[in-house]
Amino acid sequence: MKNLILLCFFIISLLDASVIEGRWHNNSSSISRGELKEIEIRGQLMRPYFKSRHGLKSLSANIALGRGNVKSSAWRVGNGILMILAQYTGNGKLYVEMSQNRYNSYNPIIKRYIFTKGSSHSNRLPFRGEWINPDPYSGIIYKIKIKRDYGVIKIKAWRRCRKGKCLIGKNIARQSGNRLYASMYDGRVSIRAEIEGMEYNRNKNRFEKLRVNITSRTNGAVNRQTIYLFRKHH
Repeated sequence: MKNLILLCFFIISLLDASVIEGRWHNNSSSISRGELKEIEIRGQLMRPYFKSRHGLKSLSANIALGRGNVKSSAWRVGNGILMILAQYTGNGKLYVEMSQNRYNSYNPIIKRYIFTKGSSHSNRLPFRGEWINPDPYSGIIYKIKIKRDYGVIKIKAWRRCRKGKCLIGKNIARQSGNRLYASMYDGRVSIRAEIEGMEYNRNKNRFEKLRVNITSRTNGAVNRQTIYLFRKHH
């Protein structure tokens, strides 16, 4: 009987550990450069990923203390210590508390987040970012901005004008594989766009180039064209 009880506890602890394991993503609608964006938990190891200028920057995978649905770890960063506590709270959500304490300060900077695993409700999207048409004489679209906000893909498009750029419109896009479909209208021109992701970067989980097939209507006249957009690096 004693062995059976110990076996039950062992199985329960394995189930708890499997829930918290995996790659988790920051569920905030806007993440600034340098903020914690992802956490990877594998067994007794934890690795944090931070938003950088050109994608993600990770720290080393460190031993994580804790058991079941709670893990914590610490790293030496610059002139201080970075500590992360992760706790599974149910419903596919991970509560994350990050504390950064400098050696010469008694007031640590504490930030709290809610993370989710990579799902349709994640803000991760290989199309995400700002895209520029480098050819000033090609195409009605000059710039596109794409993001996913709590599972909804949002798109905004601009054209060149005397002011530099003028908003064509914004709308919700539909995704099918490596393509997005969206429609916009600026009161004068109606646009339907098929956006195809190209040059997929596996390290950064994103496309580096877009091919856009455009069908525009102006006063009953129909025009079709294909343009190429390139990712704008900040």
